Amino acid sequence: LCFLKGGQPRSALTAVSSPGTVSGKPDRAGRSFLVIKRHTGQSIFCFSLMLPRGYEKGLLQLQYKNGQSIFGCDEYAVYSNQSIQVADGVFTKIVDSDLH
Repeated sequence: LCFLKGGQPRSALTAVSSPGTVSGKPDRAGRSFLVIKRHTGQSIFCFSLMLPRGYEKGLLQLQYKNGQSIFGCDEYAVYSNQSIQVADGVFTKIVDSDLH
């Protein structure tokens, strides 16, 4: 059993079975996580391509704050042609493109 989680704390972890893999359930002092059980292949990765200028950064920041859009998925990434901080601990991954 493997638990998927990103770089930011979440209100729930996704448990995905993986044959031949053994993993422990993470512990937090005196608190427990809600665990969503899914079958193999049922987790979802969401991504967004962000222009380095314009309104998109602000929109992604609002979605992150509210846990909406890609930030409601099991895992997520934001791509751009520059390294940009979208939110606390969330930076764009660089793609080799002029984004025109």
